[in-house]
Amino acid sequence: MAEIPDIEEPEAPDWIKSYRFIWHHIKREGSVVRGAPGAIILAVVIVGAIEYWFLGDRYEDRYSGQISGLQATIQDQQAMIQYQDARLGMIAGKETSTATVGEARFRLVGLPRHDMDGHYGVNAYFQNIGSVAAIGDVHTLKSEIVDKTLSDDEVDKRFASFEKGEKVMEKLDVTSQTQPNDIEWWTQVSNTIRSNDVDDQINHGKKLLYTFVRIKYRDDGLPKGKWRVTEVCVFTFGMSADHRCAQHNFIGLSN
Repeated sequence: MAEIPDIEEPEAPDWIKSYRFIWHHIKREGSVVRGAPGAIILAVVIVGAIEYWFLGDRYEDRYSGQISGLQATIQDQQAMIQYQDARLGMIAGKETSTATVGEARFRLVGLPRHDMDGHYGVNAYFQNIGSVAAIGDVHTLKSEIVDKTLSDDEVDKRFASFEKGEKVMEKLDVTSQTQPNDIEWWTQVSNTIRSNDVDDQINHGKKLLYTFVRIKYRDDGLPKGKWRVTEVCVFTFGMSADHRCAQHNFIGLSN
């Protein structure tokens, strides 16, 4: 009689192999799981924390631009509210002047930032809180991104350069007037700073954005050759509000 050859058992499909592996693993490790519940709970907490961090970081990257945009819009609206409040006070006859009688004084109202076709822009709103007209104002408005906080000497040099530029404008003998409680405003659109630079380097980076303003103006109470001056120096970093520089935030006299 012929010998019947052994027939090999057919190989199980992959899904059956996976099922068997998982079943044996659970069966073998079940006693370990039951014997160390604290360790298992700790492992689950750690895995959950890692997953939370991963998802949070992922969605922060996705929506950070939108969040920074909303915060910039809020800052702009706050500045505009200040501006409109000053205007309403003027219309209603509200007393806003704290100056000595016979003086013109420009005071900062707001510095809203905005996008101008991809370039960074800033508006500077100033109100004449004095009791007489400000005559022939000459102004400088500049913004600058820097790697670290400027020293007092570095800030001094910048304002000194603004004074040199004012000499040219003074010779034009401008006679335009800003009456008491009126608001004057100027716009700067930077040729070197783009809106993306502010978002990348300031809002989400480690650099600082400085804004410098200097205004010279006359009034009828000043002797010839004398000017009143208002200076503003502020900086911001991250998504913080403006911080005042240690120097160059005042209203005073100049030659």
